[in-house]
Amino acid sequence: MEKKERIHGENKKINLIFALVVLALAAALAFWGWIQRKDAHSLYAVVLYPKEDGQHQMILPLDENRTYDVETCFDTVHLQVKDGAIAFINSPCPDHNCEGFGWLKEKGTFAMCAPNQTGVFVDEKAELTKKE
Repeated sequence: MEKKERIHGENKKINLIFALVVLALAAALAFWGWIQRKDAHSLYAVVLYPKEDGQHQMILPLDENRTYDVETCFDTVHLQVKDGAIAFINSPCPDHNCEGFGWLKEKGTFAMCAPNQTGVFVDEKAELTKKE
C-alpha cells in the first residue's frame, strides 16, 4: 500500500510541475503576442499609386484588419491588412508576382505591382511625418 501511495504522490507532483510549465509557456506566448501586437500599432503601410492626375499616396494603419481596393489609372489593386501586416491579394495583373511578396510586417519591407505601378512599403509613423 505504501508503495502505491508514494507513486500516486509522485504522479501528483509531476502533474503539478507539468501544469505549471504549461501555464508559464502560455503566459510567455501571450506576452510575446502582446509585444508583437503593440509594435504593429506604430507601423503603417504607405501605398503609392498612379491616377490620371498624377501620383497618389495612402497611409494605412497596420493595427486595423481591413481590405482596401485601390483604384489606379490601370486597374483596381486589392490590399489586405491583417494581424499587423499588409499584402497584395487577388491581384488583377497577369503574372500575380506582387502576391508572391507575401505579408509585409517589418519596417523597410516593400512590395510592388509593376503592371499597375503600385508600391507598398512599411514604415513607422514618426518616419512618415518627417517625410511629409
